Amino acid sequence: MPYPNWHSARIRQPGRFLRIRVLWAKKGVMVYGGPLKTDPQGGVVISSIRFLKEKFTVAEAKKWLRDHKYKYIKFEKAVKKD
Repeated sequence: MPYPNWHSARIRQPGRFLRIRVLWAKKGVMVYGGPLKTDPQGGVVISSIRFLKEKFTVAEAKKWLRDHKYKYIKFEKAVKKD
């Protein structure tokens, strides 16, 4: 589901996680993640990354992902709701 103010890159399917929370947010980037169901005692794994549309174009968000070596399974640009 596209968000009105955030471009969103899905890194892993949300159904694979026990819970998902905001890991950090700074400079227009918000990272979500949590422990995987298959490894509940393991470390935190990234689920998705969102980019504030006022700070990132779609191209800039995708470049940020490449520069930080994140491969996404789905990318949705911010879409204004009617």
